Amino acid sequence: MERWVVKGIIRAIKYPSGRFKVPESEVERIWRSLKATESQ
Repeated sequence: MERWVVKGIIRAIKYPSGRFKVPESEVERIWRSLKATESQ
């Protein structure tokens, strides 16, 4: 996941500890795009 964040594929918040938090809206965006890809 960190690679995707660095590449700009996923938006995330980086905490001082180095961990990332992905907003729920971003998870929903990815989920919708995966569902659309499956239906093709």
